[in-house]
Amino acid sequence: MDQQEFQQFRGPLLRFVGRVHQVTAVIVLLAFAGYGAAIYAWFQGQQLGALVIATLAYLLFRAFRPISVSLARLQLQRNPAFANLWPLIDRDLERHTPAVLIEQIQQLERDAAEEKKASDKEEGD
Repeated sequence: MDQQEFQQFRGPLLRFVGRVHQVTAVIVLLAFAGYGAAIYAWFQGQQLGALVIATLAYLLFRAFRPISVSLARLQLQRNPAFANLWPLIDRDLERHTPAVLIEQIQQLERDAAEEKKASDKEEGD
């Protein structure tokens, strides 16, 4: 994704990234709650149950970025404001992992903010 594409879809992209972060937070909380449940099961004498719960929590945590991108997309899929965004996201997901895609969008936002700040400073001088 280049700066021009980012500027064209800036609003929907930032809303998408925000939703990804919200879903990620929930997934991470669920994973750590799973670890807590595994510890509880262990101390209740259910070692096999604790192992299963801990394994599932670990797998959820390991896959949180692809899962969060998929769930965020599912939540926003029916919104017409995002209709033109999905081919761009699909193209970038073919080239990069979800974590790289999210980082790339965030970097483009930081670059745009720095450019705006620099141009505002030049206008002020």
